[in-house]
Amino acid sequence: MIHLTLRLFGLARTVRVWCVPAPGPGTDRQTPDASIVLDDAVWAVRHAGARGIVEGTCLSRALTLIKLLQGLSPAAELRIGIRRAEGALLAHAWVEHRGVPLTDDPEGLRAYLNIDPGGDLARVIWK
Repeated sequence: MIHLTLRLFGLARTVRVWCVPAPGPGTDRQTPDASIVLDDAVWAVRHAGARGIVEGTCLSRALTLIKLLQGLSPAAELRIGIRRAEGALLAHAWVEHRGVPLTDDPEGLRAYLNIDPGGDLARVIWK
């Protein structure tokens, strides 16, 4: 659904509809099994994307994971980065939990310039 919403309505509306934080104290629920739940959520998003009707994009998968983790960990954050390769500007989205990438190898992400969520681009996207 998130992939379809992105295609039809764009990023800003998708975030407003699907990724609004749930009301509550806004703290991580730290349980002994929290890392297992994080791993399970990442696995589920990867496999749903590979076996679903549509494969999805890195952005739709990252937003899906953020949605799944909302109740568990507000520390999970969407990251968007850009890099130049062979004259083209490439973008990539991933999810980090407390600064650690959940969906990608940290070494592979070093090539991307992280777009600051509080920066000018984010203000344009989120409004």
